[in-house]
Amino acid sequence: MLHDPVEKLLTGWNVHPWIVSIFSMMIPNVLYFTISMASFVFGVNIVFGFLEETGFLARAAYQFDGLLSKLGLQGKAICLMLMGFGCTIGGACGTRVMDNWGQRMLAMSIIWAIPCASIWSIIPVVSGMFFTWWQTMLVCVGILLYVVITMIVVSKVFSRKLAPVEERSGMIMELPPYHKAHWKHIIKEAFFKAWDIFKRALGTVTLVSVLFYVLSFSKDGNVDNSLLYRVGTFIEPVTRFFGMGWQTFMAFVSGAFAKEAVLGTLNAVFMGNNSLMEATFFAKTVPADTALLGSAMSSAIAPAEALAFMFATTFNIPCLMALSTTYKESHSLKWTFKVALFYICNALVLSCIVHHIADLFI
Repeated sequence: MLHDPVEKLLTGWNVHPWIVSIFSMMIPNVLYFTISMASFVFGVNIVFGFLEETGFLARAAYQFDGLLSKLGLQGKAICLMLMGFGCTIGGACGTRVMDNWGQRMLAMSIIWAIPCASIWSIIPVVSGMFFTWWQTMLVCVGILLYVVITMIVVSKVFSRKLAPVEERSGMIMELPPYHKAHWKHIIKEAFFKAWDIFKRALGTVTLVSVLFYVLSFSKDGNVDNSLLYRVGTFIEPVTRFFGMGWQTFMAFVSGAFAKEAVLGTLNAVFMGNNSLMEATFFAKTVPADTALLGSAMSSAIAPAEALAFMFATTFNIPCLMALSTTYKESHSLKWTFKVALFYICNALVLSCIVHHIADLFI
């Protein structure tokens, strides 16, 4: 809504294109990302407030406590994990129901392994460009199996510090009777939590957006003239080792910003449509032509690289908003950085393994 009128106004005043793109593209999208995050937090807190007040949350936690204790978590985390399939932000915000900080941080770390809805809108599309329908099904099953492996590995790596075995205890709770929810209290609490997230996340989203903006900006909108392209092509010998060329690696990087941006970025780097900024910021409003994109990608890269890219993108850090939410919820830059570094390394190592194995059979 803001992009076109602001761009026309500033262009009519002969403002420099760099300034125009900041005010017409970057700033509106910073607000968009932050408001989206806050609104999702608002919805999540309403849902969890309702489940808690009615007495359902306590019963669900009791049923899954034995299973999740093997990951170092309490049964309360089951609802958060299910929420993670919709959006990682929801799962991260829901960790407020956990008993202590260590449990909250461990739960957020494990929830990062769960592919959100945006991932499931990308993987079948990209896979369908290279594989048959039954091979695409195998790819999805393989991803789900590795989700379980990642959750176990994350638990083993981080639970020693966050939830030591000697400090764990089973849940001792009195199941409350079912009763009606107090909606006035639920909505009021949800609003204050959403407003708090909005205020604290605005600075983080702005900082990362500025960094991505500087890296992806080019006067003519050509991908080849951006700093990100130069960096990508310069380190391509390294990314090739991990199974990705500079085009797929750029999409991998943009996916860390927002998973919805992956198809748009692939469209920009393989077909030259739009700039990287437009591909990333307008990913939801300007969908890529998957038929033409599939033709361009299949003629430019091998199926093994596509498969490596899909696994790398799925198990990379979820997105900028999830990263920011984890930091705001944990109040720990150190642990947020540790978890993010683990997932980045995990994604690259997995990409390398998948590519070299797939290259032998495909």
